[in-house]
Amino acid sequence: MWHRHLEHHWNRAKSFIHKGYQNLGIFAGHMDRAANIGKRLFSLAMPALQDLGQEDLIQGGIQAISRYNDVRGKAVDLHRNMSAYGQAIDAADIFN
Repeated sequence: MWHRHLEHHWNRAKSFIHKGYQNLGIFAGHMDRAANIGKRLFSLAMPALQDLGQEDLIQGGIQAISRYNDVRGKAVDLHRNMSAYGQAIDAADIFN
């Protein structure tokens, strides 16, 4: 009987973590879309900024995009690892 309660709580904990991870993924997707729009806007504005002599602003924008791409790459690697761990946990048949 106690094992049923434990299994129930285990499944609820997995579900809670899974839903939180899904929501985090949705948030990350929104942020990535916004960053891509920002990159396109920056690319569009770059010729005008060059004409206005705003080289410092351009360099700052390029550095910001580079840092974003680095963080995004690390997040993709983390997602790949966490997905593998999650699949291993889901596949673990600890109550049967």
